Amino acid sequence: MDNPPRSQPVLEHNPCPTPSRAIYGFVLYVVSYVLYGAYILWALIPDEYLATVGITYIPARHWVITFPLLMYLGIIMLVVVYSLLYWINSSEMTCEEPLTKREDSLMEFSEDLNDLDDPVVDTTKSHLLIGKHSLRKRVNDVNN
Repeated sequence: MDNPPRSQPVLEHNPCPTPSRAIYGFVLYVVSYVLYGAYILWALIPDEYLATVGITYIPARHWVITFPLLMYLGIIMLVVVYSLLYWINSSEMTCEEPLTKREDSLMEFSEDLNDLDDPVVDTTKSHLLIGKHSLRKRVNDVNN
C-alpha cells in the first residue's frame, strides 16, 4: 500500500520574524564583524608579521584606502544616477500634459458588473456607510 504523495504547503510572503531568518541574520551579523576585524588587522599589521604567520598572498596596501572610498563613491553614484534618471524621464515643470491628458489614464469598466464581480464595494459599504460605527454616523456626531 503506497502512501499518496503529500502536497507542499503554499508559502506566503510574510515579513514576520521566523527561526530561519533569525539564523541567517545572526550568521550575517557574525560574518560581518569577522570580516571587519580581518580588514582592520590587514590594515594595521605590517607585512613582515603576516609573512611570519604564513600569509603572503594579500592585496596591495593602497586597497586599505581605495576599497572604502570606492564603496562610498558607489553609493553616491547610485543616488546621482537614480536622481538623473528620474529627472530625464519626468516632464518639464511647465508641461500641462500630465494634468490635461486624462484619456490615457482612465480605465474602461464594464457596465454589467454584478455583486460577485465586485465584492469589495459591498464590504466597504457595509463597514463605512451602513454599520453602527459608520462613517456617516461619525461625521454627524462630530458636526452636532
